[in-house]
Amino acid sequence: MNLQTEKYRLIQQIVNLQDEKIIGEIKKFLNSQVDSDWYTELSPSQKDSIEKGIQDFSNGNTFTHNEVTSLIEDKVKELRLR
Repeated sequence: MNLQTEKYRLIQQIVNLQDEKIIGEIKKFLNSQVDSDWYTELSPSQKDSIEKGIQDFSNGNTFTHNEVTSLIEDKVKELRLR
């Protein structure tokens, strides 16, 4: 089945709907797809954190998965010795 046929069937189903709640949910879903730029909803502090992370990455201030795992294992060992 091609995309156009699938869209046409969806339109037919929506036209035949009688439940206002389902129609409302479809509208909310479709509107959320249009307004999907979640970045604009973030607080200034969240945006600053993201920017700092991008700068750190650009400057090579990163850790590999293995490095992080090793650091965590060392910390856990240290805490167990206390």
